Amino acid sequence: MHVIKVFFYIGLFVDLLLFCFLLLLFFVALQYMVRELEPSSKINLLYLDNTDSGIFIFQFNDSANDLMELMDAIDKFVSSEVCSPLSMDAIAVGQPVLAQYSADDLWYRGSVVALPGKEMVEVLFVDYNNSESIPIKSVRQMVPEFMTLCKQAISCQLQDASGIMTCWSSEMIENFGELSKETEFLTASLVECHGHPLVISFVKDCPKWNDYFKN
Repeated sequence: MHVIKVFFYIGLFVDLLLFCFLLLLFFVALQYMVRELEPSSKINLLYLDNTDSGIFIFQFNDSANDLMELMDAIDKFVSSEVCSPLSMDAIAVGQPVLAQYSADDLWYRGSVVALPGKEMVEVLFVDYNNSESIPIKSVRQMVPEFMTLCKQAISCQLQDASGIMTCWSSEMIENFGELSKETEFLTASLVECHGHPLVISFVKDCPKWNDYFKN
């Protein structure tokens, strides 16, 4: 009788491990959708940030309201009783998660990019393209209903009449950021939509943009 109990508990333990493994595979396989774009199509973009190498980060303006509604739904979800913190053994690189950004304590959609240790998780916030290492207590399990909206942050290079603009001085980048804040959104035409980053050219429909690209 004792031997039967031992085998029963061993079998139960193996089943539990298998369930956890399959659950982990499910969430790793669950990936954010990327918006399908066609060459020469026009898109309205919101400026977010830039890098020193001339890579600019934008969001899709036409789905800004959808993102705000999603953020509200995420906030309600993480405040509910059904949402609980994850453990480190339930986390894997590439896994979509809900993550709390330390600068404002709000919850955003994220993707695990590294596990640096000491109960820390490095997360890329997929709708804003910024990342940080946060404690595991600030990470929650992703649910499929929050993944129906495509990733909102896109990386782009800018192209003018002379080609892709790869040489950006700190002054040019600062001026570009200030100019972007003066308009509700920027209308761009896709030049190359299959690489990373995307290549876009702006539809220069205002004098300020025309003057900027002439300089």
